[in-house]
Amino acid sequence: MAAVATRQSGTSSHLCFACVWRGFLRGLPSFGTRGTSGSSASGVSFGFNFNTVVNTNDKDAGSLRQVLINTQTLGGEASLAQANAADGTARPAGKDNIVFMLPTTDPNYKTTDKYWQIVLNTSLPKLSDNIVLDASLQTGYSTNNRPVVELNGSGIVGVQANGLTLEGKTTGSVIKGLAINSFTGNGILINQSQNNIVQKNIIGSDPSNTKTSVGNGGSGISVTDQIGTNLVGGSN
Repeated sequence: MAAVATRQSGTSSHLCFACVWRGFLRGLPSFGTRGTSGSSASGVSFGFNFNTVVNTNDKDAGSLRQVLINTQTLGGEASLAQANAADGTARPAGKDNIVFMLPTTDPNYKTTDKYWQIVLNTSLPKLSDNIVLDASLQTGYSTNNRPVVELNGSGIVGVQANGLTLEGKTTGSVIKGLAINSFTGNGILINQSQNNIVQKNIIGSDPSNTKTSVGNGGSGISVTDQIGTNLVGGSN
């Protein structure tokens, strides 16, 4: 039976019927009650599901940006549970697990090099709630043994922008399996955050790790105002 996702706004819990219908068609990878700590949420869009990336668009339903907005806006992580990945990998309970389900029919799928390119026009939201952003579970990673999802900041002009930013309350987020390039700032910024894991990424090149002209303007990975330890690198 498909899992059902609900969202909570104020004191009421509302069933996302679109999520239920799509769930029966394809199987929702997550379930639980998502809340907003007693206040209304704005800017939230479920699309296929609140935490599933299904296209390479810069914004709107099913995009990585919208999924990150959803996970940072909705509460209820403590009770959140998610089904295992297609290869059987367990997804940690109690954290938002971003699910990549990008199809090869997407217009930004590079058929020759076999990867998906997400070109951003503005900075992604800063991540202050714990998430698991593991693109190594996207179909194609295990076959190619390298990232198959690229975050490309070439569309951001005139401002300094980091690829991804972990800050503040994040104390156990995971970033894996991405190629991050062409940002004016750092590939990844970890600011006043600890116990995070950053592994299996290619920073400053494309997924094939052959392009040398797509580096980031700042550091590949920068840790500032460190308050604890973070694990960067390794094969897991």
